[in-house]
Amino acid sequence: MSSLLTGRFLLSKRDVAELYEIVYNLGLCSGSVIAMEKRIAAAVADPVQEAMEWVRSAAVVHPDETSWRENKSCAWLWTAATNRVVVFNIHRRRSQEAAKALLGEDFAGAIGSDRYGAYNWIERRGYCWAHLKRDFQAMAERFGSEWYGCRLVAGAKRVMTTWRLHQDGEISRQERDDRLTDERRRIYRLLVSAKERAPARKTRRECAELLKTHERMWTFMEVEGMPTTNNLAERCLRRAVIWRKKCFGTDSESGTRFVARILSVVTTLQLHQRPVFKFLVQAREANVYGTTPPSLCPTT
Repeated sequence: MSSLLTGRFLLSKRDVAELYEIVYNLGLCSGSVIAMEKRIAAAVADPVQEAMEWVRSAAVVHPDETSWRENKSCAWLWTAATNRVVVFNIHRRRSQEAAKALLGEDFAGAIGSDRYGAYNWIERRGYCWAHLKRDFQAMAERFGSEWYGCRLVAGAKRVMTTWRLHQDGEISRQERDDRLTDERRRIYRLLVSAKERAPARKTRRECAELLKTHERMWTFMEVEGMPTTNNLAERCLRRAVIWRKKCFGTDSESGTRFVARILSVVTTLQLHQRPVFKFLVQAREANVYGTTPPSLCPTT
């Protein structure tokens, strides 16, 4: 119950102790809540590891990261999200090493992400168009690149609208591809023109960098099941961001393990609309009696 209150409802340990006293007339201290969290972290270790392996073998994954604090030092909370399973990991670095620790050294799937360089080792990588649109909007608001920025923003909107129309069944795949092929040429010409002629030096530099990997803007056209944005991962990180703002991170490795594992459990079960409390009870019973724990992975 205490792990549900902290990991699902984001109560502080003191609030959990106070709730036990009010509801059950039990005098708990914060240390007792921490001890119960450690037991739950151990109980869900195998299901979370199984979920991690499932994500690493998925065809399309959406990774993302946000800042964290461990023992008052900077760390990063990483997530790898799919439509079926979501896992989290906390690492000291925001680097390629941390990305490989999350996705696995031999990850062979495709990812949809922002343009952060930690994922450059992945061959099939698609850029998030929501992030691209924000970059283009910054160009539109920058003196000396307004003309280019406004047109690139309009192009990004058309790309995402076209993809959504196809997903909703309003246009065929062929019509989708025809529209996107035209848009691809138009945006490429705008980027080349901005790189060479935009008065704003920062815009010229950004367009030159984007042109080096511009094919990643269109990976979603080639990879079945990849959306145009990385919104799934960002939605999965929201609970972690709220938790970080309330508790300011963790003070120990055991606390870090609990956060990563309970977030993996809660977020995945919510995708399936499965009860979190029932899962935690079953996992704890399996840990005590040495039976097979429940699984986070879909059966079909």
